[in-house]
Formats: sequence, C-alpha cells, structure tokens
Amino acid sequence: MASSIEENKALVDPGSVGFWVMRSLQFGLKVSGSTHEFGEPVPRLTDPDGIVIKIVGSSLGAHAPSHHTNDDSDVEQISNGERGMSLNLEENKALVRRFFTAVESGDFHVFDEIVAQDYNDHRVGQGRGRVTLKQYFAGLHSAFADLKLQISTMVAEGDKAAVLSAVRGTHKGDFAGLRATGREINAMAFQLYRIESGQFAEHWEVADFA
Repeated sequence: MASSIEENKALVDPGSVGFWVMRSLQFGLKVSGSTHEFGEPVPRLTDPDGIVIKIVGSSLGAHAPSHHTNDDSDVEQISNGERGMSLNLEENKALVRRFFTAVESGDFHVFDEIVAQDYNDHRVGQGRGRVTLKQYFAGLHSAFADLKLQISTMVAEGDKAAVLSAVRGTHKGDFAGLRATGREINAMAFQLYRIESGQFAEHWEVADFA
C-alpha cells in the first residue's frame, strides 16, 4: 500500500524522477539504449537535467521508475535507504506512544528526553517551550488522575506523525479555570506532531470535547 502511495506521488511531483519519466514518454525525450529487466528489453531514458532514468518492470507503467543504476550495489543502496526510512517512521510512532504513556502516568521527566526545549505548540492559548508543556500536562493530570489516551489510528510520513485518539477521564480537580465536576469525559482528539532529531518540535490539535 505504501509503495502505491509513493508511486502515485511520483507521477505528479515535478521534482521526482517519475514525473520526468511520464514527460519523456509523452514528449519523446531522449532515449539512450536499453537494458533488460525480467528478460524483456526496457528503454533507458534521460531527463532534461541529463539524469539517466530506468523503467523497472516487464512493461511500461507497470512499476514505479527509479534512477538508472550501474550495478546491483546501487539497487541494494536504494533498498537500504527505503528500509532506513521505514525504520525512522516506526521510531516516530514509538515516540508518540512513549509521549502518551508519560502523560497518562504523570512521568513528565520523560519530556526532557523527547520534547524539544523550544517546543512550539499551536494550541490556542498555549505558550512555547518544554517547561510550559510540562506545566500544562501536570495540571491536566492533576484534574484527571485517571486520564487515558487510547490511540485509534496513527500515521507517520517524513518528519510528521498524525494521531487520532480517545481522551477519557474523570474531572476530579480544577483545570484551566474550570471547576471540578466529577463527570467523566469521553472525547476524540486529532494530533499532528513534527519530529526533529528524535524529539517533538511542533504540535497542532483539533479536539471535540462537546
């Protein structure tokens, strides 16, 4: 599924190899020789910047294009790069889970490791910085000691991680100017995080507490 998404992006991104492959096919740009993939001849194309492009697969359009490689070691490097990207995305997801666990448990010392010092929170009325974030969640945890953040869906791409989660707890203490009600809350929230150097650097939120 991930490969299909990236292939679709490549066909419309002017900065991508895939875009110029499609342009080459459309406008008859330079074709230099051929190579063989799976026993069939495949044309070798050159884009306007002189970059040689190779169509991978047994038929045009069947697979995503890639930069032409001189030997199999280049292909292996590409594969290793893809594995590295996948690993980084999983690490970003793990960082979100660690953050949510720290909020639930009230272990805000973890923030010193996973939140950037100049953390930029775009929540309305929320200030910048790790210290400000600690104060916010300390107050939230004090008011909702049984707070639970149950992740429904999480998606990571590049330096961003998006999370849809349930927010549940009992309002037993004052928080943000609201007196304790003793009522349970059961809301949904969408969080978007930007991650830099293994730390949360920026945050956006849309929540429904109605």
